[in-house]
Amino acid sequence: MCAPIEPHYVNGYPLRETLVDYAGSRVASWYPLLPIILTEAEATSPPDDAPCRPWKFDSGNALDASGWRFHLEQAGLDPAVRLSPETVRVRSANDAEEVLPIREARLWLVSNIPALRGQP
Repeated sequence: MCAPIEPHYVNGYPLRETLVDYAGSRVASWYPLLPIILTEAEATSPPDDAPCRPWKFDSGNALDASGWRFHLEQAGLDPAVRLSPETVRVRSANDAEEVLPIREARLWLVSNIPALRGQP
């Protein structure tokens, strides 16, 4: 179903590292990537051939999850359907604000336990 994500391990936890420019130097930033399958909101299970993608876990996000148009398109979902009547205001790192639509979808967490990988 879904190939496992091969992370680095820090203190026994699966994390990914990226270097970030901060205060005139480069520092390591670590974050977990979770194996996720993205489907339509009404799906009761993911298709057997659904692509699995690494999804960055962001505990500072106020939404259930967030992704960009290309995330939906890569999962085979039309970004223009299943739009909620609600919107969300986002502020980027350069202080620009934008109001964006909310698109309903379902995320399926794939187990990192090999025997359970086929049962998201």
